[in-house]
Amino acid sequence: MNTFEVRKDGLYINGAKVSAFNNLKIESDADGLTKLSITLYGELKGIDDQNSYSFV
Repeated sequence: MNTFEVRKDGLYINGAKVSAFNNLKIESDADGLTKLSITLYGELKGIDDQNSYSFV
């Protein structure tokens, strides 16, 4: 399970700061778990660096 933290200086996932995100939605339920829905922006290894991979 991933660890999400909201600190004074931003959002962290597994201890790493997330600097480019949008559409943050937080929902809590009676079971003590929180659902976090988020859109992340960044380079996706294997897709955005197509010169490194061949899909033929």
